[in-house]
Amino acid sequence: MKKLTKTIIIAALTASHVTLAANIAFNNGGGDGSWETATNWVGGALPTSTDSAQIQANASLSSAQNVSGVLVYTAELVINSGGSITATSVVNIGQATTTDGILTINTGGTLTTTNGISLGPQSVNASGTLNLNGGTINSTNHIVGRGNTGATRAESFLNFNAGTASFRNFEFNDIDLTNVVFNWALSGTSTVANISVTSASFANDLAAVDTFNFTGGTLVNGDVVTLISGAGGAFTNLSGIAVTGIASGGVLSQVGNDLVLTVIPEPSSLMLLTGGLLSLAFYRRRKA
Repeated sequence: MKKLTKTIIIAALTASHVTLAANIAFNNGGGDGSWETATNWVGGALPTSTDSAQIQANASLSSAQNVSGVLVYTAELVINSGGSITATSVVNIGQATTTDGILTINTGGTLTTTNGISLGPQSVNASGTLNLNGGTINSTNHIVGRGNTGATRAESFLNFNAGTASFRNFEFNDIDLTNVVFNWALSGTSTVANISVTSASFANDLAAVDTFNFTGGTLVNGDVVTLISGAGGAFTNLSGIAVTGIASGGVLSQVGNDLVLTVIPEPSSLMLLTGGLLSLAFYRRRKA
């Protein structure tokens, strides 16, 4: 009997030290919009490495935080310089019903996840947006963009403006192929993208992706911009991607292990080139 009593006591003490994962909501109760302010969190304590942070009001982060997962509801979470989030579960942006979640990573900010990033829901009225504005994304898993229309609205926006991103693969999961948009800002130089991306593969579940929209760069005829480097496999369904933001148009293709954008010469440039070649041929003929 004494042995049984000791066993029960030991079991009870052990159970009292088990930390259960919890969903900790950020509601900005303290009023300053800072992740680091405890009163901004329901329960008055910051989430720990075993908790999932649920962002339900606009928040900013300027320190290193370790959490289990992140879910951004109808709000924007901004990771500023010196701020970093390390998550062991999926980082979900705009996954809840009728919400538009935004995650912005500014210069000096870092997002690290071992279980991937998911943008937008697949079947509810919501959207998810990921803005990389000079920061860093480290993901050993994928980035997934979801989209859907009809009775519901589901949209995903991935805005690569500047910075560095590394992830295993990028997947478009779009039901009607009109609601996943990849906005890619180019640098001032015409042949180098403003963001360095390394991906193991570029995958799409439904035989065509939506849109690559290029902005902010000065591109000239024939420029080739490396978008994703070091891919481990073939890029699929590139012919189904709409390329916008370039007056004369552009073509996506795979060169070796890289995904590249080639600017299509404008018709006027083609005419000038053709005219120049014809003039040169006529000159040589006369000279002969």
